Amino acid sequence: MVCRIRFRKDGRMKFLSHLELQKAWDRALRREGVPLLFSSGYSPRPLMTFALPSAVGIRDHAGYMDVHVEDGFDVIRLMELTSLPCGLEVIGAKTVEETKTSLMSVVHSAEYILTGDIRALDRFKSDEPLEFVRINKRGRRHQRDARDYFLHAQWTENAVRVRLLAGSENSIRVNEFLEAITKDADAHIYYDVLRVEIYDREGRSLWEL
Repeated sequence: MVCRIRFRKDGRMKFLSHLELQKAWDRALRREGVPLLFSSGYSPRPLMTFALPSAVGIRDHAGYMDVHVEDGFDVIRLMELTSLPCGLEVIGAKTVEETKTSLMSVVHSAEYILTGDIRALDRFKSDEPLEFVRINKRGRRHQRDARDYFLHAQWTENAVRVRLLAGSENSIRVNEFLEAITKDADAHIYYDVLRVEIYDREGRSLWEL
């Protein structure tokens, strides 16, 4: 059976890399005696998949992961985990139908709240291109326009709620988005970034799937 977990990553845990986050979950689930299923091969690993890794330094209230466990497991036990480090918290757990489609493959967009110097982001309200440079794995530099990845924004006095394309097909990282607007590669350091939801192509929260 497959259990879907929605979790919060906050406080000092926001500085975990994705690999460190995986290890933290692995340790916690083993300590709690959750009957995990493992991959085959020389080095078996727990069958866990994450929807969309969050970058180091980003708070996350919409972390999603699917965990394969033995049939008959009481999913309510996942809401009562005590071995998670402070800053990691399960905020939802349920069983889902097992499919060949990975959780990552259904991701289409993600929504963030950016808090900080909102006036420095006013350039986004203009019509000029918001260019940034993306370097691929081969070291090649490609010019991009952040507007091509933008879906929606809602402005307040102290924050902006923005929805950006995400996933494996077409995506932009929050640090790239902020760099494109401010022309500062380190701009993401000066903002509090909170991811609040991840959506599929139909605009549904991954929790609704």
